[in-house]
Amino acid sequence: MLMHCPLQHVPDTYTVSALFHFLKFSGRPHFIFIKTNVMSQAFSFRHRLRSFGYAWSGLSAVLRTEHNSRIHLALTTVALFLGLWLRLSALEWASLIIVFALVWMAELFNTVFELLADLYTTKTHPQIKAIKDVSAAGVLVSACAAFATGCVLFIPKIIALT
Repeated sequence: MLMHCPLQHVPDTYTVSALFHFLKFSGRPHFIFIKTNVMSQAFSFRHRLRSFGYAWSGLSAVLRTEHNSRIHLALTTVALFLGLWLRLSALEWASLIIVFALVWMAELFNTVFELLADLYTTKTHPQIKAIKDVSAAGVLVSACAAFATGCVLFIPKIIALT
């Protein structure tokens, strides 16, 4: 069952930083809103740099725990070396970079959906299965687009070498 909470019931002075955080309490999920005053936090380069550290930590965690991410990393590396060897044009590099980003974003979001679903319940549930399947399909679609882009870019250049 999908739960909704109208945002007009949240005071304007608070930032909603956790909208869909579910807790099991009396058998019903509840929403938790974390109140923070964003305006009281001064800009800090140190905090911005720390946020990059969190992002690298997340990427590292995905590479350690998700087997498919290692396959994506290997294929990304192969495509990078092929691009260098075949001397891709700037437009060809731009296409390659876009599909790299597409695949990696899909993989990262897929991991997020799986982790959130597992946080909610580790039991088999048809809606959780559907969420995970659709999320995995997003990765598949992006990987197929990247493969097709690679074929369009690399095959003619490899044929021209022979």
